[in-house]
Formats: sequence, C-alpha cells, structure tokens
Amino acid sequence: MEIDGDPAAGVYTNRPSRAAAAGVRGPVGAPPPGTTGQRALDRMFVALRAYEQRAQRRLALRAWLVDRRAETASAGG
Repeated sequence: MEIDGDPAAGVYTNRPSRAAAAGVRGPVGAPPPGTTGQRALDRMFVALRAYEQRAQRRLALRAWLVDRRAETASAGG
C-alpha cells in the first residue's frame, strides 16, 4: 500500500522550523513583534475563565443542595 501525499506533512513539531524562526529572532529579552502585552491578556483570560468555572460549580452545588433539602422536607425527615 502506498502513502498518498507527503508523509512528513502530518508530523507535529512543538516549535517552528529554523527558517520560520529566523525572521522572528531579536534581542534575547525582547518579545516577538506584535505580541506586546499578549501574555498579560492570556493570563487575564485564564483567570477570568477560572472565575467563571468556580461560579458555575458554586451554582450547581447550590442547586443540588436546594433539591436535596426539598427531598428531605417532602420525605418528612
């Protein structure tokens, strides 16, 4: 059985090729062009998502507790 297409096309790498990275390189401490403040925004979005997930879990727990109290009250307990 023959492989259709380029077998290396589906290979995943966790970093860009040397040719792609050559144009991005600059001073060691400098962020790549166009990403100024992006890390801060990413951290903000992660924190916001975590806050939202905690609020959803609190709401689900509160609803569960209300349902459980209603069940025990109707059972006479």
